[in-house]
Amino acid sequence: MPKIYSSYCGDSFMFGQSTVPRNLAILMSSGITRTCYCVAMIQSIQRQWPQIAITWFIEENEQSLVDGLAGVDFVRFEKKRGIKEAFRLKQVLNQKLKQKNNANFDVLLMLQTDVISNIISLIVKAKIKIGVSKKQSKNGQQFIAHKHLRNVLRPHLSAPFSSCLAILGIKKQPFSWRMPISDEVQLWGSEQLLSHAELARPCVVISPSGHCNEESWHNEGYAKIVDYLSMIGFSVILTGTSAIHEQLKSATIASLSKHLPLDLTGKTTLKQLLAIHKLAHFIISPDAAPGHMATTVETPVINLYSHTNYEISRPISTQHYPVSCYQDVVQKQFKKPLNKLPWGLRPKGKQLMRGISAAQVKEKIHQLLADHYPEYLN
Repeated sequence: MPKIYSSYCGDSFMFGQSTVPRNLAILMSSGITRTCYCVAMIQSIQRQWPQIAITWFIEENEQSLVDGLAGVDFVRFEKKRGIKEAFRLKQVLNQKLKQKNNANFDVLLMLQTDVISNIISLIVKAKIKIGVSKKQSKNGQQFIAHKHLRNVLRPHLSAPFSSCLAILGIKKQPFSWRMPISDEVQLWGSEQLLSHAELARPCVVISPSGHCNEESWHNEGYAKIVDYLSMIGFSVILTGTSAIHEQLKSATIASLSKHLPLDLTGKTTLKQLLAIHKLAHFIISPDAAPGHMATTVETPVINLYSHTNYEISRPISTQHYPVSCYQDVVQKQFKKPLNKLPWGLRPKGKQLMRGISAAQVKEKIHQLLADHYPEYLN
């Protein structure tokens, strides 16, 4: 087996054809949206280096979405358990490495900077440890990393994953996904649609809840969209987590709608939700993980934005249809044009999503249908 020889030049280590890393570790444990982009990064690496062994340090919830990903060995841990979890992980890792007769990874990508992740980065043995950009590095990661990702001036949230590919010397290509969904889970999704009389028609998923209540669009607006979609020939599925406020929001939307949607809020696993997204004609969601999940299964997305610039957090897809009042809100609050304000600046306010009207969402639905399903405009 050849040794790893690499030279660092600009953004890339320039691994040669016969000197590619044999194994790669990724420490990216939490966040569903980031997990989606980590999958795209991994599969880009695998296309160029099909023989590489990849280990992914990940938390339980995120692993439930990507379990079964081809060519990846998952090492699960829970950061909330603190330093004890780091030492437990050390024992697990030592045992795994003994079984493989190899005490080192060739490369470790350290994509999170919290204290526990950095402690784990110290525990994991790797010849080359790559951290986030120096500007984003914190909690001591700058003292652990041998190299850092380049700083991106106006980054999209996928930038760290693109930068990892660049520094490894992976050929630049658009992100794409092959998400692991079993036949059993996909069958479950189909059965949910068939179990609801309205769902004999093509369906749209509405995932109404944002990261917090103030980042969610109002219930009356969603109810109007449920009725509009029903009027033009679609059935509607409401989805969300088991959090009480999300279940309450979906129940309220259903009660305000003249046409009853199928409410699956709190009733799906992440895999099942992904299967529902794959079956849907499109989804509607605020700036949250469901839009990025839908992108991984090539389902068009209408996202609603007020607190974030969609150029930062939009799904990476040509099938993305943003409805945004962010520019108006941020310019009004800070009295400057958007191009004069810091990248990523977040406005404050509990009623900002009121800046989006049902008419704007209907207009975006019409645009999406014209692009993908023109038969529903007749």
